[in-house]
Amino acid sequence: MFQKYDKSAIPNLKNDKATVGAGAGYLLPYRGTTVVLAYDSAKVKNPPKTDKELYAWIKANPGKFAYNTPESGGAGAAFVQTAVYNYLPKAALTSSDTKWTKQWTKGLTLLKSLDSAMYKSGGKVVYPNKNQGSMDLLANGQVAMIPAWQDMTAVALQAGTLPATVKMTQISPAFTGNLDSLVIPTIGSNKPGAEAVMNFMLTKQAQNILVDTMAAIPVIDKSAITSKNLKYIKVLNAKDFLFSSTGSLSAELNKEWDSQIGNGVK
Repeated sequence: MFQKYDKSAIPNLKNDKATVGAGAGYLLPYRGTTVVLAYDSAKVKNPPKTDKELYAWIKANPGKFAYNTPESGGAGAAFVQTAVYNYLPKAALTSSDTKWTKQWTKGLTLLKSLDSAMYKSGGKVVYPNKNQGSMDLLANGQVAMIPAWQDMTAVALQAGTLPATVKMTQISPAFTGNLDSLVIPTIGSNKPGAEAVMNFMLTKQAQNILVDTMAAIPVIDKSAITSKNLKYIKVLNAKDFLFSSTGSLSAELNKEWDSQIGNGVK
């Protein structure tokens, strides 16, 4: 369906610091976004700084944390993936090799241990539907902390649909995120034109537009970014941002979560 791009036609490719786990030479990453810890600072004075601190906080504050079902939205999927892949080599995050599925057990066991401390409604654990579902719980004060997309959170704060007391932070190791990429279809009639678009999207001008309008994470050096939304990236320690590109394994992990936790262990 897609054709390779000509590297010589995209000189700004040298500025692209992002890589993909599959589709190299076809997919050209042009922006990123990551999942962060969004929390109500009026209720949480000292947010967790590490994954272990986060899991300890969840257990010590039952009912005050929520994440959406991973198949319904990327924020919940990133929470699950991070819990699982923190036990694996970093290279696994950009690999679609099925060999990694044999090492999912520890992470899934961890998620099972957190299940009883999740947000409850009617006395039962509830995993919200979609990214917005958990954000609504945070906005309404029903929970104090959630995993959420940084761009979605930034836009909500700017629009006033989240309380001004909501802040973002990134734990270590960081939550995973995603890359958006450009690709040239084989049915296209203007390959040079498509490559020109690719080249433009890696310019300082285009990257600043993305950060300014979408609070996107740039794929070029952060020093080239002058957008007002740079403040969100600084808070998130973008240098530690973990890109994830695991192909069909993402869907398989979501199925495992649904089987063992979503519909299983209660």
